[in-house]
Amino acid sequence: MIVIKNMLMKKRLYSGLLFIIVFFPIMGSSENLTRTTIVATMGTGAILNEDDAANARDRAISDSLISAIENILSGLLPVESLVANFKTLNSILYAYKDSLIQDYKVLTEEKYNKYYRVMVQATVSVNKLQQLLLESGIVIDRKTMPGILFLISEENLEDIASQYWWGSGMKDIITSTELALSETLQKKGFSVINHKTMDAKNFEGDTAAAYGAVLDHQAAMELASKYQADVVIIGTAQAIRASNTMGNDIKSFIGKISLQVYRTDTGTEIARDEKTAVSVDVNEISGGRAALTKVGVLAGEDIAPMVLSGWRKSDKKPTEIIVTVAGTNYLSNFVVFRETMKKIPGVKGSQVKEMESDKTVLIVQYQGDGKELANALLLNTFDNFGLNISLVSQSAIKIELIQAAR
Repeated sequence: MIVIKNMLMKKRLYSGLLFIIVFFPIMGSSENLTRTTIVATMGTGAILNEDDAANARDRAISDSLISAIENILSGLLPVESLVANFKTLNSILYAYKDSLIQDYKVLTEEKYNKYYRVMVQATVSVNKLQQLLLESGIVIDRKTMPGILFLISEENLEDIASQYWWGSGMKDIITSTELALSETLQKKGFSVINHKTMDAKNFEGDTAAAYGAVLDHQAAMELASKYQADVVIIGTAQAIRASNTMGNDIKSFIGKISLQVYRTDTGTEIARDEKTAVSVDVNEISGGRAALTKVGVLAGEDIAPMVLSGWRKSDKKPTEIIVTVAGTNYLSNFVVFRETMKKIPGVKGSQVKEMESDKTVLIVQYQGDGKELANALLLNTFDNFGLNISLVSQSAIKIELIQAAR
């Protein structure tokens, strides 16, 4: 079906002389877009001299094809995302026009004064366009986007210790790298959790003091749970002096950042990145902050497509994993073990298949395979016993509960 919108005139200047008028069709929501969509657009190319009519026609056709792709973009993305990602979208339009347009035909054409006008019907590959947006880290549907929590400790040149918001009494701290990362991802359509305004469950006073500047996987998952985050980004950032100088005043500074990104529903890592950036300034503090901001933006651009890809992957359906558990002081330790396993992200339930005095065979419903579950179990520690995992396969794990060393 071809739908044509009321004429919306846009003018572009080519080589200081060529103006183009473009007409946009109305598009429905992104949910209604099929694998390919047929649209009709109009374009106008300036005739530069008496012998330029054929070239003007080609330019008008080319511009109307660009306009057809713009049409689909306007249906996929909200206005604010179009504005925020204007440079990237332009790159996509002009670099991938030929692969996005599957076919086209000129419906009608005419010369009008010094312009050549055409109406073109084009078939646009929506799937290809969506994939290019995905690879660029641009969110198509904000409603399905995860809530992201940043847990990044930062050390600038003026800091005597790392700065991080999850410490006791430090909730209002927003570091340069967090701010840069947050703004970069929000421009691409991601949802960022504001820890300054959101009240966390059971996170205050002495509880906050229990977390240090560098968080391990378990601590990050706990904090993400308290703030009801879907994705947690943990890492460290630092600004240092570089050796390059210019004259007596201008100095250079290096910003470094290291990030790991996890889904909180499964606890699995979906991205990691390390970046450096350099800034120059006469002032150490502002120079360090500039380097940290710069490296935060670079890291945000880097991880956006990885986070989007990791989140968009279909959630794994729970699979059945046979978990055999045996050991000394079996009964009391087994109860603690099973309760802990229930809290592991991705574990959807378990049932007893066989039970003996010193061994139990469980059927565990888990969003992943046996190797992933074994890795998740190893991240947990117990007061009175440890885990000796002797067998790991895609669908089975054997565990011995061993007495903790005294």
